[in-house]
Amino acid sequence: MIQTIEHVQEREGEYYVTNTRVPVGVVIASWKRGTPPEHITEQFPPLSLADVYGVVTYYLDHQQELEAHFTRLEEEYERARLAERAERPEFYADLHQRIETWRATHPTETSDGDNAE
Repeated sequence: MIQTIEHVQEREGEYYVTNTRVPVGVVIASWKRGTPPEHITEQFPPLSLADVYGVVTYYLDHQQELEAHFTRLEEEYERARLAERAERPEFYADLHQRIETWRATHPTETSDGDNAE
């Protein structure tokens, strides 16, 4: 008899690839960007090709519910990010200034080695 394997499990309000700590959302985001399942397994070594296809199948079968879940997570993250910035405005102003200074002194390079700027 062939055993049925579940590729997605819910733990503590989040969906994970079964028996891993890899969130379903990161697998689906990679897949939606056009990353082939074979490359997703390279990005996340704990996953088998069957896991990736199982997660994609689960997503397609539960797309509305998962999209609503992903949206809630993004909203929660954005609220927490804004609250953190509001609590420590000086820190983030300093951080922003340091990033801008670094960018000004380190031009971005293209893949052929030429400066992009």
